[in-house]
Amino acid sequence: MLRLARITFVVCSVCAAWGASTSAASTPERIEPMRKHALTPDRYRELRKEWLAYTEANPQDPVGWTQLAKAANYSGDSCSTVIGYAERAVRLAPDNAEALATLGGWKWSMWCDGQPEQPDAAIDLLERALKLDPSLDDPHVRLWVMRLAKGQKQAADAEMRSLLDRGRLPEPLVDFGYNLLVGLEPNAILLTNGDNDTCPAVALQAARGFRTDVTVINLSLLNLVWYRRQLRAAPASVPVPLLEKTPYMGSTEAVAGLIESLAKQGWKRPLYAACTVSIMAHPIPNQLSLEGVVYRVTAKKGTSMEVDTVRCARNLEAVYRLESATSPALDWEAWSSIRQLMLNYCAADFQLASAIAKGGDLPRARALIEQALTLSEFHHSPFSRDIVDTWENWDSGPEVARWKKKLGM
Repeated sequence: MLRLARITFVVCSVCAAWGASTSAASTPERIEPMRKHALTPDRYRELRKEWLAYTEANPQDPVGWTQLAKAANYSGDSCSTVIGYAERAVRLAPDNAEALATLGGWKWSMWCDGQPEQPDAAIDLLERALKLDPSLDDPHVRLWVMRLAKGQKQAADAEMRSLLDRGRLPEPLVDFGYNLLVGLEPNAILLTNGDNDTCPAVALQAARGFRTDVTVINLSLLNLVWYRRQLRAAPASVPVPLLEKTPYMGSTEAVAGLIESLAKQGWKRPLYAACTVSIMAHPIPNQLSLEGVVYRVTAKKGTSMEVDTVRCARNLEAVYRLESATSPALDWEAWSSIRQLMLNYCAADFQLASAIAKGGDLPRARALIEQALTLSEFHHSPFSRDIVDTWENWDSGPEVARWKKKLGM
């Protein structure tokens, strides 16, 4: 492979922003959901300290306790600590929509020990928050999971439909969900990672009836027994093992079991992984084939990756919606996590160009590299120099020199 150590797919759908905003002296920086604007881990720890100091100076301000709960969550504090801060905010302001939404989001969390078996209390808090402020987005995402947990598939779909119909999912994010689905084989299974690859795909299925033949499996939810049971019981049953003895830590074993079952069935249902899935965090025991912003899981055992130049080119050049990736209508600084997500197109272009260059078609490879660099530069990516560095290894044309000059290399 060419030098791809740093030129690789953005492996999380909610990734750290490249820079941290400057907070005001009196009031710390407010914290957005990571799916919208993610900060570095160090910055979240700094904000936790800042908001803790703020609440000590302003103990009656519910905003401070709400923000402290968010900072504590993203800093890795215990669920009980996060809930305690959020409860303090709600006690101070029972009709504060953001406080209610924050508490509701953690009152019943899949990852917290000692949580109630049913999410009814949390659902009530989130519904109250939405009634007070219908413009909130996060409650819909939380309610989607909670309604799924209660077996209320139609109600869960309604939460995603609400986000899409009200325009609460930005166009580049919707198009990314579309691109994840559009090139898949019929009746495919798609493994996703987090909010920004799962929600738009599910919303398009629920609200537009698009590619409803595809089963979208969120790997975080796959850790949970109730989710695996639902997948097995669905009309288009997915043969994941139940793994009853590992209710919270079974996604790796579940994926391996799913692959084994699909192989025994003759791969009647093709399996894909979104490019946002971290193969290090979620090992897949079979070889992968890149087809754009998805990897197809092949029948061959192993850990190698290849590029399906035919399918990858078809998707990137003729099928995908890519215009919104450089849309001037979106505030890309405010939606930094979506900006990071767009770099997956750069990585796909780059890997396809590298594979085509090995076959000797340099003009076509150059066009793909230029496309990757144009998008990378639009999003101020630090990887542009790495792309050019690697490009120079197999191409000595004037285009390389032009880009080196443009980037000050």
